[in-house]
Amino acid sequence: MKKLLALVLFLTLGVPYGMRLNNRAAMKYYSLPNGHCTAYVTGSHEVVTAGHCYLGEGSPKTIGLNGRPYRVLSFKSDSHDHVKLLVDGPRFWWRILPFVRPIQPQAVYTYGNPPKTYTAYREGYFVGKAQNWVVEREEDVYVTLPTVNLFQLFCGPGDSGSVIFSYWGYPIGIVSYSAGVISAGEPVGQFK
Repeated sequence: MKKLLALVLFLTLGVPYGMRLNNRAAMKYYSLPNGHCTAYVTGSHEVVTAGHCYLGEGSPKTIGLNGRPYRVLSFKSDSHDHVKLLVDGPRFWWRILPFVRPIQPQAVYTYGNPPKTYTAYREGYFVGKAQNWVVEREEDVYVTLPTVNLFQLFCGPGDSGSVIFSYWGYPIGIVSYSAGVISAGEPVGQFK
């Protein structure tokens, strides 16, 4: 009976806490010439971030991750404001699990890099999906997004690219836009 109780306690308390430590270690502070974003390690030389943080061919060939320069070898976009970068340099050891679909109502958390705060931890909930959401990309330039996932999760500048995790530690979205405590992430598509 004690072994069964220990197993139940480990599965309910230990697994989520261990996944949080792993996911925190996989987060990187992504330096940009005019600010910063957040990136997460998905492979030994791969990171994923918000698409508007890396503009493709026009972006610098060298990026900063946790203050260390990495050369971008290639990038893939899923056309939903997410980009996966293949970088050279030392191997990354910590990485996140594959993405899964969110379930409503689901407790979520994220680690991000808002202004003047490194690795801020926040908790919230998956609210649902919104159709035809209009966002302002630049001043007076608006884009309509066909479908976005909504999270009750406080995020701000610098949190773009932060991965949103389920309570159990599975990635379910990437922060793209924020309006107060409602954050939006387009559904993670297949990288082309």
